[in-house]
Amino acid sequence: MIKKALEAGINFFDTANMYSVGTSEEFVGRALKEYAKRDEVVIAKKIGVMPYSPLAKGRLTRDWQETTHRSETDQVQKSQYDPYSDADRLVVERVAAIADQRGVPRAQVALAWVLQKEPITSPIIGVTKLSHLEDAVAALSISLTPEEMAFLEEPYIPHPYIGFQ
Repeated sequence: MIKKALEAGINFFDTANMYSVGTSEEFVGRALKEYAKRDEVVIAKKIGVMPYSPLAKGRLTRDWQETTHRSETDQVQKSQYDPYSDADRLVVERVAAIADQRGVPRAQVALAWVLQKEPITSPIIGVTKLSHLEDAVAALSISLTPEEMAFLEEPYIPHPYIGFQ
């Protein structure tokens, strides 16, 4: 996946040691050594304003009532999102409406929304499938209208940072 990201023009990689039980730095380092020139990539642990989980752990990519194993079992996710479920449901529905109108996946709309916010420098996306990378790259080409941005923002309630336990 790192090779595909490089081919798509992505040159920023976050290697915080909390990812992959502390092995992400080793994994990313080996892959970049094989596929990139060191002076052409940025390797960071945290810089700028980089929102974590811009897809709300997948909630913005599927219908509200649809669940996953993770959404059923992840207690951090439950504590972070359940108290805001009424407002979040509206945001999910609005992301879906814009995606349907534009004929693009919901993930692309949600990422475009985050990318158009100041002072975001780069959202932290959890790429575990090639389709995640493809949606992230495609989101760079989506420019939401001011009306679409306002439509998404109106029901949104910022969530406090919970962190890893």
